[in-house]
Amino acid sequence: MYIFFKYFFLIVSKIFGFVVFTFTFSLIYIQIESLNLKLFEPIIQQSIFTNYEKKVDIEFNEFYIKFDKNKYDLIFFLKNTLKNKNDLEDWKLDLQSKIKVTTLINNLNRRIIDFEIVSLKSEEDFSINEFYIVGSYNIFSNKDSIIVEATAKNLPLNFVKSLWPNNLGNGAREWTLNSLFNGSISELTFDSQLILEKDGTFLDKPKINLYFTFNDIDTYYLRDMPPITNTIGKGYLNFDTFKISLDDGLINLNEDTKVFINAGEFNAFDIRKRHGPGRVFINASSNVGNFFSLLSEHDYVSKLVNLDRNNLSGESKLLLKFDFPLKNSLRFIETKINIDLDVEELTIFNKNKSPSIISSTSILELKYNHNVSKFFKGSILTENIKILELPIFAQILDVSIPGLSNISDGGRDITFSSSSFSIELSNKLIMISDGILKPDSNLPVVGNSLGLSIAGDYLFNKKEIDFTGTIVPISWLNNLPSNVPLLGGLFSGSKEGEGLIGIKFRVYNQNDDEIKIETNPLSVLTPGFLQRIFD
Repeated sequence: MYIFFKYFFLIVSKIFGFVVFTFTFSLIYIQIESLNLKLFEPIIQQSIFTNYEKKVDIEFNEFYIKFDKNKYDLIFFLKNTLKNKNDLEDWKLDLQSKIKVTTLINNLNRRIIDFEIVSLKSEEDFSINEFYIVGSYNIFSNKDSIIVEATAKNLPLNFVKSLWPNNLGNGAREWTLNSLFNGSISELTFDSQLILEKDGTFLDKPKINLYFTFNDIDTYYLRDMPPITNTIGKGYLNFDTFKISLDDGLINLNEDTKVFINAGEFNAFDIRKRHGPGRVFINASSNVGNFFSLLSEHDYVSKLVNLDRNNLSGESKLLLKFDFPLKNSLRFIETKINIDLDVEELTIFNKNKSPSIISSTSILELKYNHNVSKFFKGSILTENIKILELPIFAQILDVSIPGLSNISDGGRDITFSSSSFSIELSNKLIMISDGILKPDSNLPVVGNSLGLSIAGDYLFNKKEIDFTGTIVPISWLNNLPSNVPLLGGLFSGSKEGEGLIGIKFRVYNQNDDEIKIETNPLSVLTPGFLQRIFD
């Protein structure tokens, strides 16, 4: 923001200096009704519009000065046309400007400069027809003030980008030029009041309010990722903060893969502070497979999560919060990330495209804060999870207690009321701890009622797994001893999911070999306090 005001006052000073020069020059022609100033066009182009000459064509159609003999005011009239220099049909703006300079300053509370800039109506394509600025520069005995108000409609984004000066907000300007394309600012309102001491410092906190709405702006939010399109949103800027709210948007990978943006926000909480805090919030919805397809578009993320969207199904909602310092060269370790993914009716398919795991509700929560951990840390919670066909799981059951996988109410399905896992995730491995699958208490004693605890890790680059856990079969009967007064604690396991009958197992492989399953037979039919020996 400091840079903004520095540049703003630079422009004002140049205009004021030119006005003073012109006023002095005009005194010689005080009796002349008007004076053509087209002669000074090159000077004005060079002094005021230097930052735009490579991007914008500026044509002066009329430029003259009149002297009001009754009020002793100088009045400048200017008609000019601005065009996109790279594509003349992209946008075009015809302006008419009027600047009144008070020459008799008997009363120091009187305005010295009033100005009005308004767009001229045009029937040409790509013409901007609703653009209006009004303001004044006031000189008081002990202070100065600048008041500016503006309104505009249907401004092409390319117009805003073209008129963004090279030295104004370099970081934001660079991001805007490289990340935002197409679309338009549908409505814009601006009002400001700046009160300055005679030394140029602010007497009071400047009043600055900028509101705008936009549509159809394509936003490239992250390198290598497809843009957010079909956007509808609004923005707000004051002296301290900058906020953009997204009401609607779409990420379209192809006809079958779409992610819908329901809401989104970008916040810069202290724009006056160098590298001040910023935050991005996104609320999106789609099939869970589409989310993983979207993630796989990014090189780094694809190494972290590489799942085939066709192996996942379920309607999901994504809440993403991304905190970071506002700087050009942002490093990943400087960010804080919160991810909440809710999936209804999650289904995971096997290689034969048959359902392997079904869950009515699944919640994934991940957090990243490099000051706390170098990993993503979080949890996975599920309800009403059913394992239908999972060969490894069936093998664990068969190896632990032969024939156990066939004990069910008519099938090999294993049902759990809920599950919970603590996880840590990096681009090299996923670590699971405190994994608990709770049995379904509504099932009969003899049936597919199981409890399960699990922990371990999976190395992405080597495709190696190493998990250990405990299976507690026929959980309702198995937990009966824990209800015995005084003695119950001796027979209950040391961890949730363990009981009187607990079978320890290990699932692992090395160097991409076949997966091996091991069990500890000595852990079968042992009280919980003795099972701890076999951990």
